Amino acid sequence: ISVTVALLSGEGTTILANLDWTVNHLRLQAQLSLLVGISGLVNSSGCLLTGRSTLKEVGLRDDDLLHATVRQAKLASTRQSYAFALMKGDGSVVSWGSKRMGGDSSMVQQELRDVEQIQASGGAFAAIRADGKVITWGDSSMGGRPGQSGRWLENVKQIQGTVGSFAALHNDGTVESWGRSHGGNCISQPSELKNVKELCASDYAFAALKEDRTVVTWGNAASGGDSSWVKEQLRDVVQLAATSRAFAALTAEGRVIAWGDRDFGGDLRGLDPAQLSDVTALCGAGSAFAALRQDRTVVTWGDETAGGDSTEVEMHLQDVYQLHSNERAFCAVLHSGGIVTWGDPCCGGDSARVDRLLKDVQQVAATAFAFAAILKNGQAVTWGEPHCGGDSSAVRDELEEVQQIRGSRQAFAAIVSEGRVVTWGHPNSGGHSDWVDFNLHDVHSFVQPWEC
Repeated sequence: ISVTVALLSGEGTTILANLDWTVNHLRLQAQLSLLVGISGLVNSSGCLLTGRSTLKEVGLRDDDLLHATVRQAKLASTRQSYAFALMKGDGSVVSWGSKRMGGDSSMVQQELRDVEQIQASGGAFAAIRADGKVITWGDSSMGGRPGQSGRWLENVKQIQGTVGSFAALHNDGTVESWGRSHGGNCISQPSELKNVKELCASDYAFAALKEDRTVVTWGNAASGGDSSWVKEQLRDVVQLAATSRAFAALTAEGRVIAWGDRDFGGDLRGLDPAQLSDVTALCGAGSAFAALRQDRTVVTWGDETAGGDSTEVEMHLQDVYQLHSNERAFCAVLHSGGIVTWGDPCCGGDSARVDRLLKDVQQVAATAFAFAAILKNGQAVTWGEPHCGGDSSAVRDELEEVQQIRGSRQAFAAIVSEGRVVTWGHPNSGGHSDWVDFNLHDVHSFVQPWEC
């Protein structure tokens, strides 16, 4: 059959295809012809076609028109990680930072093609390719080698990482975990771990939200891996959030259930139940939680020195739009574009030094102990622990037209205009990227002609 694939720009290509081709095969052919990274194909009804289905299965016919969504470069890391990984526009990957903990991906570079997602643990990375196969690298004891069977995992749609392990959600709703046993890896996983919808992780445990809106947990019991004492309450759950050692669940009715280490937000006793009603979103810092309510106010609990006590800024926490966190503090973005911060003042809980600059905030990112905000004018503002990314003065002139920022444990990386990556912060966490700098330009461009 003849199929035309078009970009939003109007540019297109016509391909002679076989009905037994997969959608991914057609996508890669279009990518080669158009010389642009393509992440998906959408039919005339606006439906995204499943990559692993055949053209016959998705109902394609002769002379059909499909629209292509362009793959955007994306940075990956977490506030437990000491390295960065960059998924480029062509689906290839570049990594830097601590070489032992994921900063060196040279051993699997040939496998890192047509990548769609990347997730980090504390010492490794896992990438999901368009064909559903998972490629890992980094510290072998922290998830950097293949799953328990020693093979690459397949048919995976989501990955979540703790400090030392990964859990992968397969297309059939089953879950497989690997890495350090005390980090959430569990050879005999809970028997209820089926029909899973999404995964969430604390530092040493996992929680799985199932299709029936119940929750299953495993891993270190004291870090939220044991939810038996709230199991009957975990019904009709719509969102999960985590601190380092606890979990919180939001129900469809707007109620909150928490479990895990009480010093890390795992205990709601002492809170007025009325305060935790009509909740619409949850956010976890290192040892405290924040809940956004329907009236756009915020309720907090957990470690009072690290954001669990927001009484000093309570009057300012009105008309809140988004919540963000690092290990020791919170940042609330208001509908006006301003922000409110609280928690440890040395770690971003006090933004007074840069408040005059924080107008029209569009995005917020965090390392373990600092924040970075992208403004509407494309500039970036940072605050918090200077050596952990809070001081960006050395690269201030380069932070123009910022498109994306991501934080590792002690450093930031930003994609700026023309697809260039700028880094700052502690060099051991990816703050210096000189040795891969030649790969950090034109990151949105199509370079690698993957075989179909």
